[in-house]
Amino acid sequence: MEKLPKGPYDETLYYRVRKCVICLEVFKNEEEVIYLPCDPRHHFHTSCIELWLENSLKCPICKITLTLEAIESCGKYTELVNFVKQKDEESFLCSRKTSAFGYS
Repeated sequence: MEKLPKGPYDETLYYRVRKCVICLEVFKNEEEVIYLPCDPRHHFHTSCIELWLENSLKCPICKITLTLEAIESCGKYTELVNFVKQKDEESFLCSRKTSAFGYS
Protein backbone atom coordinates (compact mmCIF):
# COMPACT_ATOMS: atom_id res chain seq x y z
CA MET A 1 0.00 0.00 0.00
CA GLU A 2 2.85 2.39 0.76
CA LYS A 3 4.05 2.06 -2.84
CA LEU A 4 0.86 3.41 -4.36
CA PRO A 5 1.27 7.06 -5.31
CA LYS A 6 -0.52 9.64 -3.22
CA GLY A 7 -1.14 13.22 -4.10
CA PRO A 8 -3.57 16.07 -3.69
CA TYR A 9 -6.93 15.92 -5.44
CA ASP A 10 -7.05 18.65 -8.05
CA GLU A 11 -10.54 19.45 -9.33
CA THR A 12 -9.13 21.12 -12.46
CA LEU A 13 -7.33 17.91 -13.38
CA TYR A 14 -10.14 15.50 -12.52
CA TYR A 15 -13.18 17.53 -13.48
CA ARG A 16 -15.06 14.40 -14.56
CA VAL A 17 -14.61 12.49 -11.31
CA ARG A 18 -15.73 14.54 -8.34
CA LYS A 19 -16.69 11.70 -6.00
CA CYS A 20 -14.89 8.74 -4.51
CA VAL A 21 -16.67 5.75 -6.07
CA ILE A 22 -16.28 3.79 -2.84
CA CYS A 23 -17.87 6.16 -0.30
CA LEU A 24 -19.57 8.48 -2.84
CA GLU A 25 -18.37 11.57 -0.99
CA VAL A 26 -17.24 14.57 -3.01
CA PHE A 27 -13.48 15.14 -3.06
CA LYS A 28 -12.24 18.37 -1.56
CA ASN A 29 -9.61 20.30 -3.50
CA GLU A 30 -6.10 19.41 -2.28
CA GLU A 31 -7.39 16.40 -0.27
CA GLU A 32 -4.95 13.48 -0.39
CA VAL A 33 -6.00 10.66 -2.69
CA ILE A 34 -4.38 7.40 -3.81
CA TYR A 35 -3.97 6.55 -7.49
CA LEU A 36 -4.06 2.99 -8.80
CA PRO A 37 -1.65 1.67 -11.45
CA CYS A 38 -4.42 0.44 -13.76
CA ASP A 39 -5.25 4.04 -14.67
CA PRO A 40 -4.10 7.19 -12.87
CA ARG A 41 -7.58 8.60 -13.26
CA HIS A 42 -8.71 5.87 -10.85
CA HIS A 43 -8.21 7.66 -7.56
CA PHE A 44 -9.85 7.31 -4.16
CA HIS A 45 -9.79 8.60 -0.61
CA THR A 46 -6.82 6.97 1.10
CA SER A 47 -8.89 5.36 3.85
CA CYS A 48 -11.50 4.11 1.36
CA ILE A 49 -9.07 2.34 -0.98
CA GLU A 50 -7.04 0.90 1.91
CA LEU A 51 -10.19 -0.73 3.30
CA TRP A 52 -11.24 -1.86 -0.19
CA LEU A 53 -7.88 -3.50 -0.91
CA GLU A 54 -8.05 -5.45 2.35
CA ASN A 55 -11.06 -7.28 0.88
CA SER A 56 -10.34 -7.24 -2.85
CA LEU A 57 -7.28 -6.65 -5.00
CA LYS A 58 -9.43 -5.45 -7.91
CA CYS A 59 -9.80 -1.83 -8.89
CA PRO A 60 -13.30 -0.64 -7.89
CA ILE A 61 -13.71 1.04 -11.29
CA CYS A 62 -12.23 -1.24 -13.97
CA LYS A 63 -12.02 -4.49 -11.95
CA ILE A 64 -8.44 -5.18 -13.05
CA THR A 65 -6.55 -7.23 -10.47
CA LEU A 66 -3.73 -5.22 -8.93
CA THR A 67 -0.57 -7.28 -8.93
CA LEU A 68 2.50 -6.60 -6.82
CA GLU A 69 4.44 -5.94 -10.04
CA ALA A 70 1.91 -3.34 -11.18
CA ILE A 71 1.99 -1.62 -7.81
CA GLU A 72 5.80 -1.58 -7.69
CA SER A 73 6.05 -0.19 -11.23
CA CYS A 74 3.46 2.50 -10.58
CA GLY A 75 4.80 5.92 -11.53
CA LYS A 76 5.35 8.90 -9.31
CA TYR A 77 2.54 11.36 -8.71
CA THR A 78 3.95 13.98 -11.12
CA GLU A 79 4.25 11.36 -13.88
CA LEU A 80 0.63 10.35 -13.31
CA VAL A 81 -0.54 13.96 -13.49
CA ASN A 82 1.30 14.45 -16.78
CA PHE A 83 -0.24 11.24 -18.14
CA VAL A 84 -3.76 12.39 -17.26
CA LYS A 85 -3.21 15.84 -18.77
CA GLN A 86 -1.95 14.23 -21.98
CA LYS A 87 -4.92 11.83 -22.16
CA ASP A 88 -7.38 14.66 -21.51
CA GLU A 89 -5.79 16.75 -24.24
CA GLU A 90 -5.84 13.82 -26.69
CA SER A 91 -9.50 13.19 -25.85
CA PHE A 92 -10.32 16.87 -26.36
CA LEU A 93 -8.50 17.02 -29.70
CA CYS A 94 -10.17 13.80 -30.87
CA SER A 95 -13.63 15.14 -29.98
CA ARG A 96 -12.87 18.39 -31.84
CA LYS A 97 -11.87 16.44 -34.98
CA THR A 98 -14.98 14.28 -34.73
CA SER A 99 -17.32 17.28 -34.44
CA ALA A 100 -15.52 19.05 -37.29
CA PHE A 101 -16.39 16.13 -39.58
CA GLY A 102 -19.99 15.96 -38.38
CA TYR A 103 -19.62 12.75 -36.36
CA SER A 104 -21.15 12.43 -32.96
